[in-house]
Amino acid sequence: MNLLKKTSIIVILIIGVIAIDFRVADLAHNNLLKNSADFQQRLSKVDLDLTGPKRQGCKITRTYILNAYQTCFVARYGEPGDGIQGFTFVYHRPMPLSLLYGQTSESRYFRFSEYGTALKEIRKDGYVNHL
Repeated sequence: MNLLKKTSIIVILIIGVIAIDFRVADLAHNNLLKNSADFQQRLSKVDLDLTGPKRQGCKITRTYILNAYQTCFVARYGEPGDGIQGFTFVYHRPMPLSLLYGQTSESRYFRFSEYGTALKEIRKDGYVNHL
């Protein structure tokens, strides 16, 4: 086999692996949205504090072994001085492993809640609004 043919096969294999990686992340995303990213389970296991920090109960989880996603409860504030009025359940979709390489829980993707999708709102009185 000549060098050009070997290189072509390797490039095609790499492109195929990356395409599969993105497809698996997309499948995981669709499955997670069907059950609101396990909202009920996450809500039952987190202790939300109305006097606590802006981001609470953040959890990075893997789906299909490879793809990491994050869910967080982000505080919603009312008028200045009113304090926390409730929380928004924010979901960061699974990232393909090829894009997640080298990132940690302190990486930009996981640190900033505005990059996620708001799925639910929890009011101070406990009412859950489905967004």
